[in-house]
Amino acid sequence: MSRMLATNYDDCKQLLDNARKDYKFIGNNTYIKYDEHMDIVVHYHNSDIVLLLKNGDVLITLAGWPTVTTKQRINQFIGNRKVYTKNYITYLDGMRMDKYEWYLVTKEDIYA
Repeated sequence: MSRMLATNYDDCKQLLDNARKDYKFIGNNTYIKYDEHMDIVVHYHNSDIVLLLKNGDVLITLAGWPTVTTKQRINQFIGNRKVYTKNYITYLDGMRMDKYEWYLVTKEDIYA
């Protein structure tokens, strides 16, 4: 897997502010862009999988695709937290994940 250029809101903001277009590729089939609230969306293939909020919190989803690469992309943005699969079930730090739900990851906790 290629290492992404940015892993948090501030790094992504700097990349976007210096980009020639309204988006910036940060990995294979992966790009970032601002949403209407100036939060940053990480888009992988045809799905938004990460939303980086200005306050440092992160919203994540598998967008229906619990693939190895989707989990790698998400893991780039959630610090010491981890999305992984064990016995065909996907987890976020030990909490079972629904592949369509959004999860709020803060420094303190995880919220479904």
